[in-house]
Amino acid sequence: MTITYKNNDLFSIYDNYLKDYNTSVNDILASAVNETKKLEKNMHNSSNEDIKNIEDILIKLSLAARMYLIQCFDSVNSRDLSFTKKLRYSKELIDYSLKVVIRYIKNIKNEDINFNNISVLKNNDSISHSIRVFFTIIKFMKYYNDSINNNIVIDIKNNFRKRYSGYYKSILKRFHINKNISKLEHVYKYGLREILFNEMINISLAAFWHDIVNFNISDEYNSMRCYSYLKHFLKYNDDVSLIVGLHNEYYGYGDGIFLNYYNAIINTKPFFKPYYIVSFDYTDSLKLSSLSYFPSKILEIVNLFDNILYSNGDCSDYNDVLIYIRENYLEKEVRIDPIIFDIFSSFVINI
Repeated sequence: MTITYKNNDLFSIYDNYLKDYNTSVNDILASAVNETKKLEKNMHNSSNEDIKNIEDILIKLSLAARMYLIQCFDSVNSRDLSFTKKLRYSKELIDYSLKVVIRYIKNIKNEDINFNNISVLKNNDSISHSIRVFFTIIKFMKYYNDSINNNIVIDIKNNFRKRYSGYYKSILKRFHINKNISKLEHVYKYGLREILFNEMINISLAAFWHDIVNFNISDEYNSMRCYSYLKHFLKYNDDVSLIVGLHNEYYGYGDGIFLNYYNAIINTKPFFKPYYIVSFDYTDSLKLSSLSYFPSKILEIVNLFDNILYSNGDCSDYNDVLIYIRENYLEKEVRIDPIIFDIFSSFVINI
């Protein structure tokens, strides 16, 4: 099956991949999978060309994912559900390729993962944005784990009252919750810990898919539609789909599925109160025993940073973007997690 994408501005940016605008989506996905298999065989003998090859793989996967989405919606509109089996198979191939890329990136140094010289990834379109977020979030999770292993938690605990408690009290105030906030464990269920490899896989998959239904990057709050597509069409489990569904929540100032859950429960159980602010367990988000899901708060910050960095069509100064986020997303109203943002700021400055 071939589809013409001639009138779509997003696809026109990648016309060298689509050739004559009538390229088979199956051919594009097959090409990406074949390149992935070569990368997998070369996993322990990396070369300088591998990042460029990974870029090609990710662009082809991104194009294929969106082409399948269009076919899916066309099938739904025509009430032909026979396409769903093909859609799930494409998801399996995309997941296989992404997991190979994630394993590869995890095993090389962060300084060797440089996409700043890849011209197509400087565009301000949803594919370029999603690929940058995908790269950045893997690099950040590696940095975060190194920070945890280097005892950053001790510093956070020692300075929690002075540096962080005020932010978290503001979050509780917004949700009309009266709770003691005097130490890290009052905010983070079981405290801060390392991100496990299976969690790194899920967060990275969510980063790839987080803007899937958005063909125009100007639509900031699209997490509900992306969540529905991942959950109900691609059949992802909650540990991936919830990351996407919650990543524009901004502690009640944004948009997403959390506020729908929260308001529904509060309207029926007025004395219900989440016990934690942040949890690593997605079931706490489903039960609303936590106000946020840790992986989604990571994606939220990385996504926000990239959106602002490339908002003018070219990257801005990193420090200026960090200052802007702190002033507008922490100092005015607490929209992002202050601890994750501090670690992310250190990552940006050092990496």
